[in-house]
Amino acid sequence: MLGQPVSSDRTSTSRQHDDVGMEYSGYAPQWDQAGFRGGRAGGQFIAFWLRGGRVAAGMNVSVWDRNEHVQALARSRRAVEVAALADPAPRLARRPASLRREAKRRNDHGTQSQSATAS
Repeated sequence: MLGQPVSSDRTSTSRQHDDVGMEYSGYAPQWDQAGFRGGRAGGQFIAFWLRGGRVAAGMNVSVWDRNEHVQALARSRRAVEVAALADPAPRLARRPASLRREAKRRNDHGTQSQSATAS
């Protein structure tokens, strides 16, 4: 294994404490962008960590039945825009290309998205 690429299907972990549940999928020791879908202030959101325009990891906090979709985005290794991930309208189950087109259409009509840049 040393010096060779390693692949693992174990990409998900979950925790629950009181009324808050969290599921983390993927692996993002380094990233260049982060995007959020949902209400961070209200404690129900999905966070995405991207590296090179691709979802490396995601975490859903008190948002249920989305972990499979977050895992699929991380495993797909396809490019996706942060704006598409932040937009609550398209379902996460859509293919990344569909997410990009939907985000572009919405941005062309003045919809704002939230994103952050990591250091």
